[in-house]
Amino acid sequence: MGKFKLGLRNIKTAICIVFCVAFSYIIGSKEAIFFCGVASVLCMKQSHSESLKTGVFLFLGTVYGGLLGLASLWISSYIPEKYSQLEFVIIMIAIFLGIYGCNATRANAAMSITCIILLKVTSAFYGSDKSYTEIIEYLLSVVLFFTLIGIIFAIIVNRYIYPVKEYEDQLTSDSNVVGLALGDETEEVFEN
Repeated sequence: MGKFKLGLRNIKTAICIVFCVAFSYIIGSKEAIFFCGVASVLCMKQSHSESLKTGVFLFLGTVYGGLLGLASLWISSYIPEKYSQLEFVIIMIAIFLGIYGCNATRANAAMSITCIILLKVTSAFYGSDKSYTEIIEYLLSVVLFFTLIGIIFAIIVNRYIYPVKEYEDQLTSDSNVVGLALGDETEEVFEN
């Protein structure tokens, strides 16, 4: 079994979580820890450009998951009380549509957050007496806002704390993996 190594991405993710927790205490919202934290963890990638691309997908996935959650709540409001178990079928279908929609649009980076947001919204509001206006306000002012803050934290941390050179730069300037594996001086080929 190999030796465990704590990588920079792990450290940067932990730093993001510290920022998320501090932010939530400053504004006085426990919900911020959840949404900021999940977005930061999902958005932290190998490089800054990957985090940017993932951040866009996470934002879109948050919107998509919120809309699917809202649609699930609306459909379930028409189910008679004696058939309330059908709400689970509606959630299952919504999850299926979320995963299918992300796959169909090649937005795989949005898949996790779509399902997380859908489940959070449906579990928070099933059976509640909140109006759709209040739920939409929650989606915009809490879910979308805090997710965006978490994405921003991850992008900033990935950019300014121990930034990793992009893959193209690594191929031409860093040590050559093939050369290291073979033990020869193949770095010279990439320097010319």
